[in-house]
Amino acid sequence: MQQPYTFQVLLDELSMEEGESERDSSVTTSTTCAEAYGDHLYVGNTEGQVLHFVVDKESSSVNVLVAQGQKSKHQVVPSYSIASRQKIGTLKKPITNLLLLPQIERAVVLCNNTLFFHTLPNFTPATSRRIKEVNAVFQDIEKEGHTEADGSVSLTVLAKRLIRIVSISREDVKLIKDVDYSGAIAGCQRGSIACVANALTYDLIDVDNIRKIPLIEITQGEPVKNSSNLPLVACVGEDEFLVTSGPPGGDNGIGMFIDMNGDVTRGTLMFSQYPKSIAVEFPFVAALSEGGMIELHNVLSQQPTQVINTSDIFSSTTLCRVSRGCSVTISSLAEKLAMVELRTVPKSTTCQIPSEPSTPLHIHRRMEEIEVAQRISTVSARIFVAGGQKVGCLVTTPQLIHLDELLGNNEIEEALVTAKESFKTLEPGNPQAERIYHELSYTHQKAGFLYLGRTLFDDALRVFKLGNADPRLLVLKNTHGPDVSEDILTELRDSASQMLKAYMSFFREKKGFGSVGVGDAGYNLFRVVDYVLLKILLNSTTFESKVELEDLIDGGVDCFEEAVTMLEEKGRYFLLGRLFESKKFDRDILETWAKLIDGTWVDQEFQNGPEKLTNFLLQCDDLVLIWKYGTWLVERFPKLGISIFMDDRISRSFKIDDILQELGDKSAEAYMEYLEFLVFKERQLEPKYYNELINLYITKILSSLEDIGVRANIEATVDHFRRMPFTKPSYIEYLSTLTPSTNPKIHEFTNTRVGLLNLLQGVFDYDTEAVLKRVQREQYFLLAELIILYGRLNRHAEAIRLLSHDLKDFEGAEAYCLNGGTTISSFLRNDRIDVEKTREDLFSLLLVDYLSLPQYEDRLVQTCRILDRWGTCLDVNMVLEVIPDSWSVDILSGFLTSTLRRLVQQKREIQITKTLRRLEHVNASVALIDYYAKEGGYLETEASQAA
Repeated sequence: MQQPYTFQVLLDELSMEEGESERDSSVTTSTTCAEAYGDHLYVGNTEGQVLHFVVDKESSSVNVLVAQGQKSKHQVVPSYSIASRQKIGTLKKPITNLLLLPQIERAVVLCNNTLFFHTLPNFTPATSRRIKEVNAVFQDIEKEGHTEADGSVSLTVLAKRLIRIVSISREDVKLIKDVDYSGAIAGCQRGSIACVANALTYDLIDVDNIRKIPLIEITQGEPVKNSSNLPLVACVGEDEFLVTSGPPGGDNGIGMFIDMNGDVTRGTLMFSQYPKSIAVEFPFVAALSEGGMIELHNVLSQQPTQVINTSDIFSSTTLCRVSRGCSVTISSLAEKLAMVELRTVPKSTTCQIPSEPSTPLHIHRRMEEIEVAQRISTVSARIFVAGGQKVGCLVTTPQLIHLDELLGNNEIEEALVTAKESFKTLEPGNPQAERIYHELSYTHQKAGFLYLGRTLFDDALRVFKLGNADPRLLVLKNTHGPDVSEDILTELRDSASQMLKAYMSFFREKKGFGSVGVGDAGYNLFRVVDYVLLKILLNSTTFESKVELEDLIDGGVDCFEEAVTMLEEKGRYFLLGRLFESKKFDRDILETWAKLIDGTWVDQEFQNGPEKLTNFLLQCDDLVLIWKYGTWLVERFPKLGISIFMDDRISRSFKIDDILQELGDKSAEAYMEYLEFLVFKERQLEPKYYNELINLYITKILSSLEDIGVRANIEATVDHFRRMPFTKPSYIEYLSTLTPSTNPKIHEFTNTRVGLLNLLQGVFDYDTEAVLKRVQREQYFLLAELIILYGRLNRHAEAIRLLSHDLKDFEGAEAYCLNGGTTISSFLRNDRIDVEKTREDLFSLLLVDYLSLPQYEDRLVQTCRILDRWGTCLDVNMVLEVIPDSWSVDILSGFLTSTLRRLVQQKREIQITKTLRRLEHVNASVALIDYYAKEGGYLETEASQAA
């Protein structure tokens, strides 16, 4: 059974010291009562003295350190030093009672049936006023520590013939009222109800309404003269009183619980002897009997729970319930709750655990932990024991002591149930809340390790979570596991790993909470958590673990260096890249991916590497990395690499010539594509880019023409185009509509050729003569290119003849004439004014060329076509001169009709223009005449002209 209290001596071997040689050596000084608040302790003795002690904090701290260093299992009480000694009254009469009122800095002393008033904390006389014939004094328990509205404190004084209500303030002592009640010698009060006793009976007195309720007699049975049973009264709980009664001889006694209506509320307490004094600290009642025996009873169960024998220490005289008590440090509790630095060595070594560091930082941290442990291991002792030359106290035994005993006996479930019940009583504002929390944490942690020892991993996980165990302890326990066979260890390993993983994941959610450590302490803690969790997940092959591992990596880990090493050793390079991503280490990310792409490292999880690297570079801001890995990518994957340098943001960050130089060294394909980007999209106006691109196109085309299949394809294409009906597109448009060839060489040639044709027909300024020389090497296969170049060199007759005779590209020929020889595509139109004259000349050349076509049908159809569509661009006289005389007028009817209409229209337009001019002249003349009429004339002479 748990022992609720332990007895501890506070003051030992007290003496009078001053004047000790003057007193009778046969008279022994004995303590009679004690009171305390804060760091102050006041003790009354039989010599009529009140001794004032104060806590020596330096000595108390040293005591705690010594006790912890010696593994003490006892309480460490405050060390007191005497501050003053005050003589009460003129006679050496015992001090009967001390009542402290710190809220008004006053103390009340009952000595020789007289009340004296002193100051706090120095205990000097506060006033010369006394109250005599007093048997007892007490305060309403509900008002302890409080004052009335006027700042005073009300006390109830039991006088010889009256119950007196007295008001005490810093300035004065006043009588409030008297209540008739003779012979009262003991009592206590709750609210307006006072439970008082005379030599024979107990009564409830309503001091406000002056009403009395008789209770029981003090001595049961036949009255005995001079009975030794003294009335004892105490307040219990929220609305109860405890009174004692017993037989005349005092062999035993009972305690009865009475409510404020005088009714019995609980079962009785049975004392082995009639008590000399009692004190209540709910839910326990302490009763002191002859011989120094202190019996402790539980109010709730009315059962005895503990007996403390103080006779071996000193002869106890009385129990005193002090309102505030003193603080006592439980050293054994502090040892269990103190945080200590974990120092270990590998299991395989024979080295001893290193001694505790003695650096100033470590000493400072150790002192901080000692202070915290001391604070939360400090309990308040509120039941004092006085007698002889000593003062002791009953110190509450912390719940942890009992729980630790249960765990030590392997009664784990009982300990956990008890801890749970204790937690239920933890209410907000409880001053012991911090200590109780740490006690529960210790209990759960120790229970968890006991479960681990039994390999009950699920139970261990459950209580570890409740106790917020330091994860490093679990790692240490798993590292230094039981010495069992390898077979058994293998069977346990999976379960232990799952438990450890679950707890590490649980604890990791607390990252950032101040309760688990911040700064370096928190970093070092979660560094271990992340390391262990990463190691467990890397060794697991389940899909769930794979997802958890990726989430862990993506979220970032504190054990970064260890994680890099571990992932490299395991060959998990894809996750290594993700780890670098979580830290935004761009250089390391790119280096990792590059090794995976070029095969230096192999990891099947890494997919679409070139695309990932490309997308990353497009978002990157480091130009050095963009250049390094962009050009690296160009060399291996030109299409992807060049897309980086064609990005709007990146392209503006580098010089064009630098990019071209690098691309030219890395990849011809990328070099050409970048030139196309500059010319067609960026519209760069520098001729060197156009010429370079044209030369690249021609080089590629000439190289392709070395292939027989390509040459045959061109011949077939031209032949097919020539045989198409007259309603066909231009040759260039025809090329762009061809179905892509399945032959990659032909397909590539066609695309390149279309690009070259578009470029040659553009407004770009390039070296036409140089290009023509290269094209003429394969002019039979490059007729369209040759035609465009002839046009730019004004060799129109040759160009038109190639179009009409060689290609039979009549649509292209007409487009050529319409655009002044700059293009053979009907989709492109040149509307410059300087083209109009050239246009007339070209259509005249085309008409003559059409008339020379070898096939009559071709001559007739194309001549009629040009006359009908483009007759306005032809001179009538020239047409009539070149048209064969053998052709009927009907063939020219359309042309002649439109020409006559145009001539008539032109004549009428000229007439209208002349008429409008005459009208303007007449209007101007009329305006001039009106002006002269208005302003009048004047004579102009040589003199006026000179002026």
